[in-house]
Parts: sequence; C-alpha cells; structure tokens
Amino acid sequence: MAAWGYVRATTDFDVLVLADIADIPALEKRLFGKAFLIEDIDAIGLRFFYRRIPVDFMFARTKDELAALKNAPYRSVAGTRIKVVPLDYLISTKSRSKRGKDRIDRVELLKIQRILKKKKGL
Repeated sequence: MAAWGYVRATTDFDVLVLADIADIPALEKRLFGKAFLIEDIDAIGLRFFYRRIPVDFMFARTKDELAALKNAPYRSVAGTRIKVVPLDYLISTKSRSKRGKDRIDRVELLKIQRILKKKKGL
C-alpha cells in the first residue's frame, strides 16, 4: 500500500508470488539465508521474518491474482524499483474484506485513485 502513497502503522510486508506450496523448498533455497525465520506455512502462503519484519508471501492462484501479477506496474519503494499489484486489484481485495482496518484502507486507496485519475485527466 505504501507503494501507492498510503502508509499506515503496520510493520508487515505483503508479497503476492507466483508459487505453490510445493515450491517452498526451492523458494527457501533461493531466497532465505540465516537472516530469515519461517513462522508459518499453509495453503495460502507463508510468513517469515527478515530482520524482525514480518513478510507474508501469498500464493497467486485465482484468475484475478494471476492477472494482478501480469499487470503489475513498476513503482519506487524505498528507493528500489519493484512491481506492485495494480491499485484496482488492491482496492478490490480491501473491498471484499470485513476487517475494519481494510475498510479504512479502501477509503484511503479510493482517494489516491481519484487523485491519480485527476492527474491523468480522466
């Protein structure tokens, strides 16, 4: 969410990945060193810690998730150019959630979306 200009007081980092639970051993070998501590693995994803920061890998499986990965634009995050899920996708995931903080996130993301559309003249 910070990549789209909305920062809230959470400390976790969410990553949508094209992987499956069966890919976890290979993922561990490629990405994880001694600085990583895996806490939880399930069919949806895994949570690990990097320098005490929780990182959630969520496995892309649905048509919408796969399209979000395919259409992910590059954004600058902490001085690094990375692909982030499209704003429309992020808003739709927040819209489906019943958690209060996600509803607040949705309102703020819709504000950002309106600002971006105004800048583009849409």
